[in-house]
Amino acid sequence: ETEAELSAARKRHSMQEAELARKEKLVEIAKKNITDRNAKQNSASISAEVAKLTEQLNTAREAFLSKEKQLEAELLNSRTLESEIAEVKKSAEEEILRLHQAVIALEKN
Repeated sequence: ETEAELSAARKRHSMQEAELARKEKLVEIAKKNITDRNAKQNSASISAEVAKLTEQLNTAREAFLSKEKQLEAELLNSRTLESEIAEVKKSAEEEILRLHQAVIALEKN
């Protein structure tokens, strides 16, 4: 009878080990499912953050390009004004020279 009890105990032990192995496998599958679900949630969260940052970057880029165009227009306007000022200065210098020569001519007479 002891041999039969030992055999039955071994059989129960073997069945318990098989059940434990099955449960361990289920736990591993559950862990993998949780990991996959978390990865998907993280991926979605990261994608949303990337989209938000991309939108902010595009807005900043548009603002930069707008400011750059404004500065280019101001620079062009500044150069135009510099050119106009140079022309007025040259014209004034020519007029001063002409008047100076007229004064000298009058003094000679």
